[in-house]
Amino acid sequence: MSLNRSFTEQVAMKFRLYCGLFFDLPYEQVGLAGYTLPLFASFCREQLELSRAPDEIINDFFGRRMDVQNFTDLSNRIFALLRLVERQIVLFDAVEEATFHLTRDMNASGSLHDILGRIALADKQEDLAHLLHQFSIRIVLTAHPTQFYTEQVLGIIAKLRDAISRDDLAQVYRLLLQLGRTRFKKKERPSPFDEAKAVLWFMEHVLYQTLPESQQQLFNAAGYDMDHMSSFEPVLELGFWPGGDRDGNPNVKAVTTVKVGNLLNETLIKLYLNDLQELLGKLTFDDVYEKLQDIFETLAARINPIMRAEPSLRQGLYCVDPGDFSYATVDTFLDELLEVRKILIEKHDGLFSEDLDLFIHKVRCFGFYFASLDLRQDSRVLAKTLEEVLSLVIGEKVDFTALNQKKRLEFLSNLNEQELKGRGLEILSRIEDEVIRDGLEVFIAAREIQALNGKHGLHRFIVSNTQGPADLLTLRLLAILAGYSSDQIDFDLVPLFETIDDLTAAQQTMQTLFDHPVYRQHLSLRGNRQHVMLGFSDGTKDGGYVTANWSIYKAKQSLTSLARSNTIALVFFDGRGGPPARGGGNTHKFYRSLGRDIESLAIHLTIQGQTISSMYGNEQTARHNIEQLLSAGIDNNIFDQTEDWHLDDQESALIDELSAVSKQSYLALREDPDFLPYIQAHSPLSHYGQANISSRPTKRNGNSALRLEDLRAIPFVGAWSQLKQNIPGYFGLGTALAQLTQSGRLEDLRNLYRNSLFFRTLLENSMQSLSKVYLPLSQWHETKSPFGGLRHKIANEARLTIAMLLQVSGQESLLEFDPLVKSSIKMREELIHPLALIQQWALQELRRLDMAETSTQPLRAETEQRGLLEKMIIKSMAACVNASRNSV
Repeated sequence: MSLNRSFTEQVAMKFRLYCGLFFDLPYEQVGLAGYTLPLFASFCREQLELSRAPDEIINDFFGRRMDVQNFTDLSNRIFALLRLVERQIVLFDAVEEATFHLTRDMNASGSLHDILGRIALADKQEDLAHLLHQFSIRIVLTAHPTQFYTEQVLGIIAKLRDAISRDDLAQVYRLLLQLGRTRFKKKERPSPFDEAKAVLWFMEHVLYQTLPESQQQLFNAAGYDMDHMSSFEPVLELGFWPGGDRDGNPNVKAVTTVKVGNLLNETLIKLYLNDLQELLGKLTFDDVYEKLQDIFETLAARINPIMRAEPSLRQGLYCVDPGDFSYATVDTFLDELLEVRKILIEKHDGLFSEDLDLFIHKVRCFGFYFASLDLRQDSRVLAKTLEEVLSLVIGEKVDFTALNQKKRLEFLSNLNEQELKGRGLEILSRIEDEVIRDGLEVFIAAREIQALNGKHGLHRFIVSNTQGPADLLTLRLLAILAGYSSDQIDFDLVPLFETIDDLTAAQQTMQTLFDHPVYRQHLSLRGNRQHVMLGFSDGTKDGGYVTANWSIYKAKQSLTSLARSNTIALVFFDGRGGPPARGGGNTHKFYRSLGRDIESLAIHLTIQGQTISSMYGNEQTARHNIEQLLSAGIDNNIFDQTEDWHLDDQESALIDELSAVSKQSYLALREDPDFLPYIQAHSPLSHYGQANISSRPTKRNGNSALRLEDLRAIPFVGAWSQLKQNIPGYFGLGTALAQLTQSGRLEDLRNLYRNSLFFRTLLENSMQSLSKVYLPLSQWHETKSPFGGLRHKIANEARLTIAMLLQVSGQESLLEFDPLVKSSIKMREELIHPLALIQQWALQELRRLDMAETSTQPLRAETEQRGLLEKMIIKSMAACVNASRNSV
């Protein structure tokens, strides 16, 4: 069965069938909304093509055609439509997830079945066995503000998915009834601890099972038995940012970080105890049962001290003494489990050994920490913190932030670290600024988490906005001021290169660090392993889609070469988001395209917000996405397919030229004086903070005026997505392709597309962004708003890019070669087009209220109207984000 036919039968037809149940729900206006919605959607499409403005369309449809005469009745009708569509999106998510394994070949290229089969055919099992000693995947879960579903709605989706997979119509109906009375928007803004609990749900219910199962499959294929497990680091593991990421989030405190560390440990131990309880029900044999019972009771004893511990950060004193635990380390726990296994094999024919083996793999994947908690802070905050702390310690003003990178490096190199050790703790109580105080207390939190969860539970501190080598040495000195000895800093110092300039300078920054005796000593203590994080989102905001991706690729190449020449093991950590504009898209192709010139023995990447639920929300999709990562990394390191990997000098020069033209085109748009005013006025950019989806502000500082450098990449990309223009995912690419084509390079571009997986992935991910562009929504600007010129530029570039992508790729339509993703995007986008129009109308009405001459005391009716309009904007925004996901 073709993918198109499979999607039509398994997803589209089932969705339409179950949508019919909405009309029987005993809720007011549901039937009317169901009748109105297709008429409204059709009317919107027709009128937008005629360049009519949102207010004209709304007034015409509801006023003249539906005879709605006042704002109260109008808002009731609109909210009924919004509620219906947001619930249709939930249903679509559930249908697509329930049929995930039916709409694709789960054993196709990119699966473990495929890569392990190829390894067996090529007789490369020994290569795989050797690779597993070095290879690792870390999926780092973050709490970035793109998850609009509440935990209750996520739970309903899971139940709907199960009911749909069983074709249980009655249960689907009951769940739709439940959905009709379930709140979609959080009542209050979540705290960082709330975010941690929300992300933890996916770890408990999905990843706790799927990661170890995939790891077990790998080890079995390599011919390893459980006796070899003690010599391996985990191949598959989790990372965690909620509670540790304090970049631009003043709500994250050191006490919160410790609480999250405790939560991770406690949750995992309870999962282990549940598994051990099940094993006790199976392993009822002499010597085995008694030994396993002792293990259960010893492990259970860890829970009580953890639950009693209330983080206090008592200047370096641990809240929990690791000596309280019988299992001080996870290795002791594993040794006892392996002893049970030995008895089981020798005395009881290995009965149920496969269940015990899976549990041992869980312990190898998760240790006592469940996920490795990362710390992160902006380099500018770290520099300000060091300046304030040193000023208090020394007793006179230190102007550290006024120095450039070179002068900072000289300043840091001339300090007596031994004299400064722990001095920051002496003045801790005198620091009034909470962010500055956290700059020292976070190191106390790190020690406490490592004492409870093990060293692997927290082992790296990421410096956002790394602009030079002094930024990492600033972090190191803060650790010393917080009590660390210079030779005992037991976490990795990780630069995060984000802007185009910083990516370009990354090699020089790391060269200076590798040559610095103090930093080189730190690296030797860390096993000569350097983690480097690269950010897609801010790079795209800074230089556009093509230049961001190409700059990251070149930075990886140069850093790999530098690290290898310095005999340093390099770990790249990619800050990837959901849409291609933030590094999303086809993950397998992205990592598969990197090749031997870019280090890929370890693949670390962030999974953000709503993408967590779309990619790892159930076992089928989670297993698929885990296998995509594993397959790409194994393929890169075992098979020699240089035609997909290697870019020769001529090809690199071609992409250089493409990047330069694309960047110039993007910057010309970004510097248009209407650029920021347009997204401020006509997108819900300013409403992200009202959506109660994140503990973090949408800007990095409290400036009232909007500046692009302060605006976080997620609301920036999200604003353009809500406008259905998506410029961060393509703008400048069309102009660049056209310019090179006009200079006679079309055949070179076509050859590059055929021969380079990197270039092919770059173009095809951009096709995803363009597939979600809906230009008619903004067509009215060209004749009826002051932003007509800007919108004209955007529309022309979108059309040009589509035309050039088709010309270079040889496809007749966008995503022709990926029909499953194409069909999913098409259905999802059609669902939300009416909501996008409602959102534009509500924004128009808010501007009208703002411009109206009113008294200094607004009328009550006007205040109520404003509140309803803002609620419409937030509901439509959430539904559009939820619908825009596609699992790739």
